[in-house]
Amino acid sequence: MAGIEATTAGRLLFTDADCVPPPGWAGAMLGALEQADFVAGYAPLVPRTTLLGKVAALEAAANAVTAEAMVGLGNPLMCSARSMGYSRRAYEEAGGLEPHLHEPSGDDTLMMQAVHRSGGRVRYVPQPAVPGRGPSTLAEWTRQKRRHLSTWRRFSIPATVAGLVVRSMDVLVVLGVPAALLGLVGAAPLWAFGFKVVVDGAGLTWGLGRLGERSLLTALPLLELVHSPLVLVSAVRGAFGVPPWK
Repeated sequence: MAGIEATTAGRLLFTDADCVPPPGWAGAMLGALEQADFVAGYAPLVPRTTLLGKVAALEAAANAVTAEAMVGLGNPLMCSARSMGYSRRAYEEAGGLEPHLHEPSGDDTLMMQAVHRSGGRVRYVPQPAVPGRGPSTLAEWTRQKRRHLSTWRRFSIPATVAGLVVRSMDVLVVLGVPAALLGLVGAAPLWAFGFKVVVDGAGLTWGLGRLGERSLLTALPLLELVHSPLVLVSAVRGAFGVPPWK
Protein backbone atom coordinates (compact mmCIF):
# COMPACT_ATOMS: atom_id res chain seq x y z
CA MET A 1 0.00 0.00 0.00
CA ALA A 2 2.90 2.35 0.74
CA GLY A 3 4.34 1.61 -2.68
CA ILE A 4 1.02 2.33 -4.39
CA GLU A 5 0.71 5.63 -2.56
CA ALA A 6 4.30 6.58 -3.46
CA THR A 7 3.75 6.36 -7.20
CA THR A 8 1.42 8.08 -9.64
CA ALA A 9 1.46 5.16 -12.11
CA GLY A 10 -1.91 4.30 -13.59
CA ARG A 11 -1.19 0.55 -13.87
CA LEU A 12 0.35 -1.49 -11.06
CA LEU A 13 2.04 -4.90 -11.21
CA PHE A 14 2.87 -7.05 -8.19
CA THR A 15 5.07 -9.99 -7.34
CA ASP A 16 6.59 -11.32 -4.12
CA ALA A 17 9.96 -10.21 -2.78
CA ASP A 18 11.48 -13.68 -3.32
CA CYS A 19 10.21 -14.07 -6.90
CA VAL A 20 11.89 -13.21 -10.20
CA PRO A 21 9.38 -12.65 -13.02
CA PRO A 22 10.62 -14.03 -16.35
CA PRO A 23 11.21 -11.95 -19.49
CA GLY A 24 7.96 -10.91 -21.11
CA TRP A 25 5.91 -11.07 -17.90
CA ALA A 26 5.44 -7.32 -17.47
CA GLY A 27 4.53 -6.88 -21.13
CA ALA A 28 1.94 -9.66 -21.04
CA MET A 29 0.34 -8.37 -17.83
CA LEU A 30 0.27 -4.75 -19.02
CA GLY A 31 -1.17 -5.86 -22.35
CA ALA A 32 -3.98 -7.70 -20.55
CA LEU A 33 -4.65 -4.61 -18.42
CA GLU A 34 -5.54 -2.72 -21.58
CA GLN A 35 -8.77 -4.75 -21.69
CA ALA A 36 -9.21 -5.39 -17.96
CA ASP A 37 -9.08 -3.73 -14.56
CA PHE A 38 -7.46 -6.65 -12.71
CA VAL A 39 -5.18 -9.37 -14.10
CA ALA A 40 -4.14 -12.57 -12.32
CA GLY A 41 -1.27 -14.77 -13.47
CA TYR A 42 0.00 -18.29 -12.89
CA ALA A 43 2.46 -18.72 -10.01
CA PRO A 44 3.88 -22.29 -9.94
CA LEU A 45 5.80 -23.71 -6.99
CA VAL A 46 9.43 -24.90 -7.16
CA PRO A 47 11.57 -26.89 -6.53
CA ARG A 48 10.01 -30.24 -7.34
CA THR A 49 12.82 -32.56 -6.36
CA THR A 50 10.94 -34.16 -3.43
CA LEU A 51 7.59 -35.93 -3.24
CA LEU A 52 6.19 -33.09 -1.13
CA GLY A 53 7.47 -30.57 -3.66
CA LYS A 54 5.68 -32.36 -6.50
CA VAL A 55 2.41 -32.71 -4.59
CA ALA A 56 2.46 -29.06 -3.48
CA ALA A 57 3.28 -27.97 -7.04
CA LEU A 58 0.36 -29.99 -8.41
CA GLU A 59 -1.99 -28.49 -5.82
CA ALA A 60 -0.87 -24.97 -6.76
CA ALA A 61 -1.34 -25.76 -10.46
CA ALA A 62 -4.79 -27.25 -9.80
CA ASN A 63 -5.72 -24.07 -7.92
CA ALA A 64 -4.57 -22.06 -10.93
CA VAL A 65 -6.82 -24.13 -13.20
CA THR A 66 -9.73 -23.44 -10.84
CA ALA A 67 -8.84 -19.75 -10.66
CA GLU A 68 -8.79 -19.37 -14.45
CA ALA A 69 -12.06 -21.29 -14.77
CA MET A 70 -13.81 -19.11 -12.19
CA VAL A 71 -12.62 -15.96 -13.97
CA GLY A 72 -14.06 -17.37 -17.18
CA LEU A 73 -17.36 -18.10 -15.43
CA GLY A 74 -17.58 -14.49 -14.28
CA ASN A 75 -17.08 -15.19 -10.56
CA PRO A 76 -13.37 -14.61 -9.73
CA LEU A 77 -12.50 -16.69 -6.69
CA MET A 78 -8.75 -16.56 -6.00
CA CYS A 79 -5.38 -15.40 -7.27
CA SER A 80 -1.75 -15.13 -6.20
CA ALA A 81 0.17 -11.96 -5.35
CA ARG A 82 3.21 -13.54 -6.99
CA SER A 83 1.68 -12.55 -10.33
CA MET A 84 -1.09 -9.95 -10.47
CA GLY A 85 -1.83 -6.39 -11.46
CA TYR A 86 -4.58 -3.80 -11.51
CA SER A 87 -5.26 -0.24 -12.51
CA ARG A 88 -5.06 2.58 -10.00
CA ARG A 89 -8.66 3.50 -10.82
CA ALA A 90 -9.83 -0.02 -9.97
CA TYR A 91 -7.79 0.07 -6.76
CA GLU A 92 -9.40 3.31 -5.66
CA GLU A 93 -12.93 2.31 -6.67
CA ALA A 94 -12.57 -0.97 -4.76
CA GLY A 95 -11.64 0.88 -1.56
CA GLY A 96 -7.89 0.21 -1.61
CA LEU A 97 -6.04 -2.10 0.75
CA GLU A 98 -7.09 -0.36 3.95
CA PRO A 99 -10.01 -2.76 4.63
CA HIS A 100 -7.63 -5.74 4.52
CA LEU A 101 -4.74 -4.50 6.68
CA HIS A 102 -5.65 -6.71 9.65
CA GLU A 103 -5.72 -9.90 7.57
CA PRO A 104 -2.68 -12.21 7.78
CA SER A 105 -3.18 -13.30 4.18
CA GLY A 106 -5.48 -12.99 1.21
CA ASP A 107 -5.25 -9.29 0.39
CA ASP A 108 -4.60 -10.35 -3.23
CA THR A 109 -7.76 -12.45 -3.49
CA LEU A 110 -9.85 -9.96 -1.53
CA MET A 111 -8.73 -7.10 -3.77
CA MET A 112 -9.62 -9.08 -6.90
CA GLN A 113 -13.08 -9.82 -5.54
CA ALA A 114 -13.54 -6.17 -4.51
CA VAL A 115 -12.60 -5.00 -8.01
CA HIS A 116 -15.09 -7.47 -9.48
CA ARG A 117 -17.87 -6.31 -7.12
CA SER A 118 -17.24 -2.68 -8.07
CA GLY A 119 -17.82 -3.53 -11.73
CA GLY A 120 -14.22 -4.12 -12.78
CA ARG A 121 -13.21 -6.60 -15.45
CA VAL A 122 -10.93 -9.49 -14.43
CA ARG A 123 -8.69 -11.48 -16.77
CA TYR A 124 -6.39 -14.46 -16.22
CA VAL A 125 -2.92 -14.52 -17.84
CA PRO A 126 -1.47 -18.07 -17.66
CA GLN A 127 1.90 -17.27 -19.25
CA PRO A 128 4.62 -16.21 -18.57
CA ALA A 129 4.45 -17.78 -15.12
CA VAL A 130 6.20 -16.42 -12.02
CA PRO A 131 7.67 -19.28 -9.92
CA GLY A 132 7.66 -19.14 -6.13
CA ARG A 133 9.29 -21.26 -3.45
CA GLY A 134 7.14 -24.16 -2.28
CA PRO A 135 7.01 -25.62 1.25
CA SER A 136 10.02 -27.65 2.34
CA THR A 137 8.23 -29.56 5.14
CA LEU A 138 4.74 -30.90 5.74
CA ALA A 139 4.36 -28.60 8.76
CA GLU A 140 5.21 -25.58 6.60
CA TRP A 141 2.64 -26.66 4.01
CA THR A 142 -0.14 -27.07 6.59
CA ARG A 143 0.64 -23.65 8.13
CA GLN A 144 0.59 -22.08 4.68
CA LYS A 145 -2.75 -23.69 3.80
CA ARG A 146 -4.27 -22.54 7.10
CA ARG A 147 -3.15 -18.97 6.42
CA HIS A 148 -4.41 -18.99 2.84
CA LEU A 149 -7.78 -20.54 3.67
CA SER A 150 -8.39 -18.16 6.58
CA THR A 151 -9.37 -15.62 3.93
CA TRP A 152 -12.70 -17.33 3.22
CA ARG A 153 -14.19 -15.55 6.26
CA ARG A 154 -14.08 -12.31 4.25
CA PHE A 155 -15.53 -13.68 1.02
CA SER A 156 -18.73 -12.24 -0.39
CA ILE A 157 -21.78 -14.52 -0.45
CA PRO A 158 -21.38 -15.40 -4.18
CA ALA A 159 -17.67 -16.15 -3.69
CA THR A 160 -18.41 -18.22 -0.58
CA VAL A 161 -21.04 -20.25 -2.44
CA ALA A 162 -18.62 -20.75 -5.34
CA GLY A 163 -15.93 -21.94 -2.93
CA LEU A 164 -18.32 -24.36 -1.25
CA VAL A 165 -19.34 -25.81 -4.61
CA VAL A 166 -15.71 -26.20 -5.69
CA ARG A 167 -14.79 -27.96 -2.45
CA SER A 168 -18.07 -29.82 -1.76
CA MET A 169 -16.60 -33.22 -2.62
CA ASP A 170 -14.03 -32.85 0.17
CA VAL A 171 -16.72 -33.62 2.75
CA LEU A 172 -17.49 -36.85 0.90
CA VAL A 173 -13.84 -37.87 0.92
CA VAL A 174 -13.24 -37.06 4.59
CA LEU A 175 -16.51 -38.49 5.98
CA GLY A 176 -18.08 -40.76 3.38
CA VAL A 177 -15.08 -42.81 2.26
CA PRO A 178 -13.96 -43.85 5.80
CA ALA A 179 -17.58 -44.65 6.70
CA ALA A 180 -17.87 -46.88 3.62
CA LEU A 181 -14.57 -48.63 4.35
CA LEU A 182 -15.73 -49.32 7.91
CA GLY A 183 -19.00 -50.76 6.67
CA LEU A 184 -21.10 -48.03 8.28
CA VAL A 185 -22.70 -47.04 4.96
CA GLY A 186 -22.97 -48.60 1.53
CA ALA A 187 -20.45 -48.39 -1.28
CA ALA A 188 -21.92 -45.21 -2.79
CA PRO A 189 -19.23 -42.91 -1.30
CA LEU A 190 -16.50 -45.09 -2.80
CA TRP A 191 -18.11 -44.92 -6.24
CA ALA A 192 -18.49 -41.15 -5.83
CA PHE A 193 -14.85 -40.81 -4.81
CA GLY A 194 -13.81 -42.82 -7.86
CA PHE A 195 -15.92 -40.55 -10.04
CA LYS A 196 -14.24 -37.52 -8.44
CA VAL A 197 -10.77 -38.89 -9.21
CA VAL A 198 -11.70 -39.53 -12.84
CA VAL A 199 -13.23 -36.07 -13.29
CA ASP A 200 -10.28 -34.41 -11.53
CA GLY A 201 -7.86 -36.26 -13.77
CA ALA A 202 -9.73 -35.35 -16.94
CA GLY A 203 -10.13 -31.70 -15.98
CA LEU A 204 -6.52 -31.33 -14.90
CA THR A 205 -5.24 -33.05 -18.03
CA TRP A 206 -6.89 -30.27 -20.04
CA GLY A 207 -6.20 -27.42 -17.61
CA LEU A 208 -2.58 -28.32 -16.90
CA GLY A 209 -2.00 -28.60 -20.63
CA ARG A 210 -2.81 -24.89 -20.93
CA LEU A 211 -0.19 -24.22 -18.25
CA GLY A 212 2.40 -26.61 -19.66
CA GLU A 213 2.30 -28.64 -16.45
CA ARG A 214 0.93 -32.07 -17.41
CA SER A 215 4.04 -33.77 -16.01
CA LEU A 216 2.69 -32.97 -12.53
CA LEU A 217 -0.15 -35.47 -13.02
CA THR A 218 2.11 -38.25 -11.70
CA ALA A 219 1.49 -36.82 -8.21
CA LEU A 220 -2.32 -36.85 -8.61
CA PRO A 221 -3.01 -40.14 -6.74
CA LEU A 222 -1.24 -38.93 -3.60
CA LEU A 223 -2.80 -35.46 -3.82
CA GLU A 224 -6.28 -37.04 -4.05
CA LEU A 225 -5.62 -38.90 -0.78
CA VAL A 226 -4.31 -35.98 1.28
CA HIS A 227 -5.87 -32.87 -0.21
CA SER A 228 -9.44 -33.08 1.08
CA PRO A 229 -8.45 -33.55 4.75
CA LEU A 230 -5.83 -30.82 4.40
CA VAL A 231 -8.32 -28.33 2.94
CA LEU A 232 -11.12 -29.00 5.42
CA VAL A 233 -8.89 -28.97 8.51
CA SER A 234 -7.05 -25.86 7.33
CA ALA A 235 -10.29 -24.01 6.54
CA VAL A 236 -11.75 -24.79 9.97
CA ARG A 237 -8.53 -23.85 11.77
CA GLY A 238 -8.21 -20.69 9.70
CA ALA A 239 -11.68 -19.58 10.74
CA PHE A 240 -10.63 -19.31 14.38
CA GLY A 241 -7.93 -16.93 15.50
CA VAL A 242 -5.19 -15.31 13.45
CA PRO A 243 -2.93 -17.89 11.80
CA PRO A 244 0.82 -17.15 12.02
CA TRP A 245 2.69 -16.08 8.91
CA LYS A 246 5.49 -18.57 9.55
